[in-house]
Amino acid sequence: VKDQLNEYIYDAELADLKLQVATKSNGIEFTIRGYNDKQMTLLKKLLYHLFEFQADEKRFNILKEEYARSLKNFYAEQPYQHSIYYLALLLTENAWANNELLEAMELVTFDRVISYAKQFLSRLHTECFIYGNVNKKQAHEIAAVMNEQLELTNAKILPLLARQMLAKREYKLCPGDNYLFEKENEFHKSSCTQVYFQCGPQTDHSNIMVNLMAQILTEPCYDCLRTKEQLGYIVFSGMRKVNGVNGFRIIVQSSKHPSFVEDRIENFLKNYLVMRKFIAVSLLANTINFRSISFKQTIEEMPPEEFERHKEALAVKKLEKPKTVYNQFNQFYNEIALAQYHFDRSEAEVALLRKITKPELIECYKSFIGCNSPERRVLVVHILSTQYDAAENCDEWLDRHHQKITDFVAFKSSKELYPLASPYLNIQAKGARSKL
Repeated sequence: VKDQLNEYIYDAELADLKLQVATKSNGIEFTIRGYNDKQMTLLKKLLYHLFEFQADEKRFNILKEEYARSLKNFYAEQPYQHSIYYLALLLTENAWANNELLEAMELVTFDRVISYAKQFLSRLHTECFIYGNVNKKQAHEIAAVMNEQLELTNAKILPLLARQMLAKREYKLCPGDNYLFEKENEFHKSSCTQVYFQCGPQTDHSNIMVNLMAQILTEPCYDCLRTKEQLGYIVFSGMRKVNGVNGFRIIVQSSKHPSFVEDRIENFLKNYLVMRKFIAVSLLANTINFRSISFKQTIEEMPPEEFERHKEALAVKKLEKPKTVYNQFNQFYNEIALAQYHFDRSEAEVALLRKITKPELIECYKSFIGCNSPERRVLVVHILSTQYDAAENCDEWLDRHHQKITDFVAFKSSKELYPLASPYLNIQAKGARSKL
């Protein structure tokens, strides 16, 4: 559809009217933005090409080859991208691997795609979000253009049911779990280590607690692993919020063995070097002294004013006003796409943030990240380069009692799923002719 509209879209973009097409796990997403005068014209053109779907076989073969090549090229991407991909693949319900998609491409033919398009469009559930220079009446008129097309499909008789559109869920790690997944990479000299700490289902309170923990950990983590130990150019730590679950992760792409890097990450959490300055009178010079303490102790010894500064810095980030209409649109649309409808999330989380005490944060850190915590739930991903001696002596780093994941199906079948996050507003479930 996008390929057919390219020439038409080019003229629209010259007039600052843009069309974005994105595939989702359960459908297609179209976004039209820019000057509103001709948005309806572009929408009607889009719907015509969508519901009167036709394709040129020569262009189809070219686009199919491009897509197959993009799946193959995934293996040449950076190791840190692979670590993020495999973590999502392990923890997400019903996720398809790139090699599975590539194998399925063997069955994709021109006739089958034409047939599938008609079947796909015969039963649709649509949701529209319209924001900007438009009033309620105009918004209903725009939505009505879409509904006219749906009236001509089987969705009028048998709409998609709510249970057919449930969002994907996250697999739950048990307290004390310590899993390791390894994958080789033959295209890069660098390897990658990702250590993920699963913290539990998303709520306003858990979200802001993990956010604050990430806020305090990020700078020391980068300083220790990147600046002081120089493990690699790519060092990242932060919060992971996916499928209704939140957690904290540390990613390091390095030329060193992943097991060694993991050891240094754990060492950072256990023995963070805190710098203390004092004056040696006999030498009449400043001397720097390093004291090795756990990161938990670092938080415990943090002055109250510094702790408040971290809270205030996070609050400022949360309450930063969107700079454009499109940014504000994305904030609202994300809540709709997640079916949570928590449009004042930032304000609610900041209100909780103001009340967080240092003992609360220490308890959260001890439970989910502390090295000896019985509640700790860890999944480590190693992307191991084969372009250097992978057999270098790393026995001293491997004694971590990891439970290795060798079979995706066996791992997933042994785990339960977290429930979906409850919607903040009481809005009827999607599907079966329900309306917002």
